[in-house]
Amino acid sequence: MLVSLIAFLGPVIAYRFGPPDLTATAVAISVRATEASLEATKAAVEEQKKSVDLGSSLAANDTWDGLHVEVLSIVDDAWPLVKAQNSNNDPPSRGKRMMMVTVKVTNVAGDAAEPIRIDASDFYLMGNHHIVYKPYGSETSCGVVPAELNGVVARGSGFVTGNICVQVPVEEGDFLLVYERFVGDFPAVYITLPENEQ
Repeated sequence: MLVSLIAFLGPVIAYRFGPPDLTATAVAISVRATEASLEATKAAVEEQKKSVDLGSSLAANDTWDGLHVEVLSIVDDAWPLVKAQNSNNDPPSRGKRMMMVTVKVTNVAGDAAEPIRIDASDFYLMGNHHIVYKPYGSETSCGVVPAELNGVVARGSGFVTGNICVQVPVEEGDFLLVYERFVGDFPAVYITLPENEQ
């Protein structure tokens, strides 16, 4: 009886309401996906904002070329931020996490006539396994990083801030942020990173 009723009313329903609008359905699905992506991005950005306090630093050190490097924040699991920055970024490799360090770099004693270009490649992380993890290594890169460190600092002209992101083993700790702009030519500068309490 039910089957007969459906068979009878089918053409009536189609005539009354028309065929489904597949284009409108596709647009609705696309809009919903965009909204979900924006919500994820907003949540990731808010999480980063909570971790950054420009009024204080977690650790600092001076370099041989007159820079003062301050660590402003540490994000132990930065994958949500990296994913929000670029959806084409790959997730961390198995057994690894993306660790992001926000730094503030000021030229306090460098040559006044020679501004210093600084970027994420001038730094790397090293933990208790004593292995070097570089931002642009084939197995340690985070991909496209939000607000990645990149700028020029002249003596007395302010500062630059930015992020350094590296993939590190999940179980490793006791990290040092190492500044080594010219490998082997000048002494590396080590900054002990406190354990993140987020």
